[in-house]
Amino acid sequence: MKTIQEVKKEVMDFLELKKAKKVLLVVDDDEDGMTSAFQMKKFLEESEQKVTLHFNEKRSIAPGAINEEEEFLELVKSDDSKLIIFCDLNEEIASQKLGLIDSKIKVLIIDHHPTPKEFLIKNELMVVKPGDFSNKTPANYSATKVIFDLFNIDAIAALIGVVGDSSLGDWEEFGEKIMQENSVSLEQVTRLANVIKSIVSNYGSRKKELFEFVYEKGSFVSLLGSEYEELAKQFEELIESERKRYSTDLEKEKDVELVFFETKKGLPSKLSNVLSKENKETLIVYSKSDYIKGSVRRADFKVDSGALIKYAIMNSKLAKGGGHIPAGGFSCPADYFDEFKSRAAEFMKIQNTN
Repeated sequence: MKTIQEVKKEVMDFLELKKAKKVLLVVDDDEDGMTSAFQMKKFLEESEQKVTLHFNEKRSIAPGAINEEEEFLELVKSDDSKLIIFCDLNEEIASQKLGLIDSKIKVLIIDHHPTPKEFLIKNELMVVKPGDFSNKTPANYSATKVIFDLFNIDAIAALIGVVGDSSLGDWEEFGEKIMQENSVSLEQVTRLANVIKSIVSNYGSRKKELFEFVYEKGSFVSLLGSEYEELAKQFEELIESERKRYSTDLEKEKDVELVFFETKKGLPSKLSNVLSKENKETLIVYSKSDYIKGSVRRADFKVDSGALIKYAIMNSKLAKGGGHIPAGGFSCPADYFDEFKSRAAEFMKIQNTN
């Protein structure tokens, strides 16, 4: 196993920061991705690179309705990117976008999700994951923490990402140190993570605006008392009303620890986080229209949420999804959802047998 210093040297050599260039930074839009973007953009711009930020979209439209390869090609061409960096997104997601991209463009992936068994990326590629330098469970080693450990950019941002990924239990000493040094409380850090989650989930059109606000202010702490926190409070009230409804409207599968719960659009991810802290079962929280969008959570790590999703969507070419042990997300056609539920229950029975 390499040391973090050895990995950093390899990354710095790969980035070739002595040459000013245009960089396309592609990130997930959750707390981990948002704080990863903040740190990575700051690091690159301090190194005199020109950065364009792009949030990976979790679309509610049918998978395949937009050709992701062509859309991404237009983005790269318009930006004239010479380097593409993916943060908090794994090789599978990157490969879905890179099919038409000039192979001469280098690609760096900094992530903590499982590497898929098969993926095709023809570009010169470097992948950095926690397992390269640490024995910690990768699911609990958020991408934003990896970036902080590599480049030492913004500890508060890293801590918010860790809290947002429900991984603080693995980083208590780090958390206490950062909160003491920056005179912030755990309650405040949790509020900041909730603001990001709330805006992304329920006010998605404003996530870039939120990022630009924080980046201009220079710290995520600037969100405390802002209009974004006021919006988040409204969202939290909606989440609380759904949490109260859960006990009466849940759908529990027989003979396995598996629960389904239908909620409103924009709520599955945040609501599943809240409910998973109060329930031991595997939770699948979803919203329904022409397509089902949902989140899977299992807080005790006894079931691999990402593997469950892959098994459940296997028989639909239009379904998409994945994740890691404690959490994952998916979308599938509404007329496939009965089979999704059946295969999810089957996966749980196989787990019990094993």
